[in-house]
Amino acid sequence: YRDNLLNAHPLLLKYQARATLFLVVDRLDRDWSTIKKAHHDSGELMHEPKLSDDEVREMLDSGAWELGAHTFTHALLPSLTAADRDREIAGSKTALERKFDTLVPSFAYPFGIFDAADVGAARIAGYAWAVTTDPGVDHEFRDSALTLKRVKVSGEEGMLGFRIRLRTGKRGLFE
Repeated sequence: YRDNLLNAHPLLLKYQARATLFLVVDRLDRDWSTIKKAHHDSGELMHEPKLSDDEVREMLDSGAWELGAHTFTHALLPSLTAADRDREIAGSKTALERKFDTLVPSFAYPFGIFDAADVGAARIAGYAWAVTTDPGVDHEFRDSALTLKRVKVSGEEGMLGFRIRLRTGKRGLFE
C-alpha cells in the first residue's frame, strides 16, 4: 500500500534503517479480502491506495527497501492447484525480479495461510526466507526460514511494551 511510502519510507531514511516490501504483482483495482471470505464485500482493500511501479522503484533506489514477493494475486494458496500455486509463488518472484531488476529473496504467505505444499513451493522457487502471520520470534532462523513468525507493531504500546514485543514477539509478559 502507498502508506509504506508516505509513512514508513521517511522514517527508514531518517534512521538509516531497512525494511522489506512484500509486493503483490497484480495489486491494482482489486479487493483481496474477498478471496479469503466472500462475504467481505465492502471494497475496503480495493480502495486503499496502492504503490505504483514508479513509487516502488523510488523506494528500492533509496537503498532502504528490499523487495519480497506476496504472490501474483494475493491468492488463498492452499485452495490452488499445483500449477496455480507455482504461478503465484515462483511466478511472482520471476515477474518482480524482471520488472524491478532486483533480487527477490523473500516471500509472504497471503493472509498468513499456508500448508506444507506451499512451503515446498517456496523452497523450490528459491526463496531464502518466508514470513507467516504467526506471532512470535524465531530464535533458530535455519530451522524456520520458510515459516518465520512476525512481530506485530501497532503503535499502541509504549516504549517498554514495544521493547518487550521485539524481544519476545508477545504483547506483554502474560500473552
